[in-house]
Amino acid sequence: STSTTIHFTLTTAADVKLTVSDLLGNINLVLIDRYLLPGEYSKKFNAGSLPNGIYFYNLSTRDKDLYKKCILKR
Repeated sequence: STSTTIHFTLTTAADVKLTVSDLLGNINLVLIDRYLLPGEYSKKFNAGSLPNGIYFYNLSTRDKDLYKKCILKR
């Protein structure tokens, strides 16, 4: 299976949502949707069910949104 691990650090406690979306903005996967305490985190993203293409993962809190591009090619 095709997978990668997404690492991130929270400096303050927050409601966190980590999603994977396609180029059209459709959310394909919700990896995290919960309250997290400050600290370092990692989440495995298994792309086995998704077709090849360009995807964006979005780490969203009340204070900020972080987008990163990933390319899925088998």
